[in-house]
Amino acid sequence: MVEKMQAQKSSSVYDIYVIKTSGVPLFAGCTGSDYCKLHLDQHELQSGFIAAIYSFSREVFKTSDIKTILYEDIQLNFKTDEEHGLIFVFVHPISAPQETIKMQLEAAYRRFVERYRDYLAEDIIDEEIFESFQKDLNTLGITPHEQLMSVKEMQKLQKGMEKKKPNLWTWLRSKISRN
Repeated sequence: MVEKMQAQKSSSVYDIYVIKTSGVPLFAGCTGSDYCKLHLDQHELQSGFIAAIYSFSREVFKTSDIKTILYEDIQLNFKTDEEHGLIFVFVHPISAPQETIKMQLEAAYRRFVERYRDYLAEDIIDEEIFESFQKDLNTLGITPHEQLMSVKEMQKLQKGMEKKKPNLWTWLRSKISRN
């Protein structure tokens, strides 16, 4: 199955979330897409929203088995795991091939549980433990190596780029002071 996924072109996944059913975000991956960059500072809020949708469906509809949420141009695919208390979500363009997304979501879920099973049973979780999961996602061929970053890494990169941008006022003052 992994070979089949790697042979296929990247599925254009925008965001990847791994959340405890309690709402605690464990991993948020940003592929560097324009979609992801637009809401980079909102991943924690979105994790809470996803957990709230899960809780709502569990209370109101008596099911926690959410599969898909469709919006006009994006889609959220879910994999929920009651045993480990996990919610996996891939956010992607609605045009992405569904079977590929489902296979990749399942493969990512299996790899995560296999790799972090011992940590998932703990009450207090240090989310930095899960940062290395991005390498697994690259290995699985879900996102190209150079694109996937944890949200924290992406935020650091973005802040660094903002510091390098010349400030208009600083530039203007330097021009005025030279004259």
